[in-house]
Amino acid sequence: MSLILREYRRVYSGLNGNVRLMLLYYSLIALGSGISGVLLNLYLLKAGLDEAFLGTLTSVQYTVMALAVLPMGLAADRVRKHLLVKAGFWILNAGMTGVLLTTDPRALIVAYCLQGLGWAIAAASEYPYLSENTQASERTHVFSMVAVLYAIMPSIGTLTGGYLPAIAGGILGVQGDSSPAFRGALSIGVLASWLAGLGVVRLTDSPKDEAGHNGPHVLSLKVSRPAVVLGLAMNAGFVGLGAAMFVPYMNVILDSKFALETHVIGWIMTAQNMVLALGTLVVPRLSERKGPAMTVVLLQGLSVPALLIMAFTSRLLLFVAAFIWRGCLMNMAVPLLDTFSMGVVRSEERGVVNATLGLARNITWAIGGKVGGNLLRDKMFASPMLLASACYAVGILALFVMRNWTLTRTGEARIEEGRHDPG
Repeated sequence: MSLILREYRRVYSGLNGNVRLMLLYYSLIALGSGISGVLLNLYLLKAGLDEAFLGTLTSVQYTVMALAVLPMGLAADRVRKHLLVKAGFWILNAGMTGVLLTTDPRALIVAYCLQGLGWAIAAASEYPYLSENTQASERTHVFSMVAVLYAIMPSIGTLTGGYLPAIAGGILGVQGDSSPAFRGALSIGVLASWLAGLGVVRLTDSPKDEAGHNGPHVLSLKVSRPAVVLGLAMNAGFVGLGAAMFVPYMNVILDSKFALETHVIGWIMTAQNMVLALGTLVVPRLSERKGPAMTVVLLQGLSVPALLIMAFTSRLLLFVAAFIWRGCLMNMAVPLLDTFSMGVVRSEERGVVNATLGLARNITWAIGGKVGGNLLRDKMFASPMLLASACYAVGILALFVMRNWTLTRTGEARIEEGRHDPG
């Protein structure tokens, strides 16, 4: 482990200022997300809304993301990406703040639309921007650093978030399980997200020799490796469809199925994030042995049994163990997918490829989120996991088949390394 940490320190010491500012941004935005992940849905339920409306909000958010992410991806290949990153930050946080200001259903839909637009801009611009500011040899480590931050910082958020309603209730003079107490607690998470601007506002242009701006600016949806991109898009779509049925509602499931206290839910989510942080550190080593695409297939495939356990068990400890198992393996695959998708195409194609994957993911999240909300409203706790396991299997198979078909057809060994060019 010490050797791995030294390797990360070596890579970090060579990163430019833009990448370090993005890591600061991810740290604070992830902290806010951790707090919101524990509290947001429970707050909306306490405000008088039901699980079906939570599904509607999820569907609306991801529908907006699906509609916006491809145009934003095309823009990201033509506009300075740091400007898009900044725009996404302001719009996203405006939507998050709106949730605190009202419980009117129509106003909440508008707030979630803003969040969807902000996330779409972020999805289309942030990772291409990171890719422009890193060398090919650094990217797996950098994307793994981001994944670790999205494990550790939400751990702090979920751990503290479980206790914040009681603290906020004491300060406000209301019950700790009341809607005002939860709103006060959520405001801490939103504040952390706004503080992430300390990193975003200082971003500058990418280095010219790595930014991919020397070629002609042609607005095009064509990519150099369409079969691989198709496999990645099918994987993102089907995995997203399955995940959307239960991932946004895990706090609701733990609350409704097992009647857990909010702080206990926070501890469970913290445990998952800490295990994920440790697992993500070894991702570059796994990638070196199997290649990023095959490592993703293995990690995602091993998560399917966990979904089946979550569907059928009524034992809390077994459910929690499977929840941690699934979350760790699926999220360990994320930096490898990012590295592979950004490295397998030319630098000028990264924005549109990232947007295409976002489009596939967001359309299916919009559908799956609505389906999952309706199932949970009817207390059908097993159905989302069963449907998700089938969706996962299709997505994993699609990535495996399309990756192998491309290797057989082109004979390009470098595709397995996830590298198309030095940029």
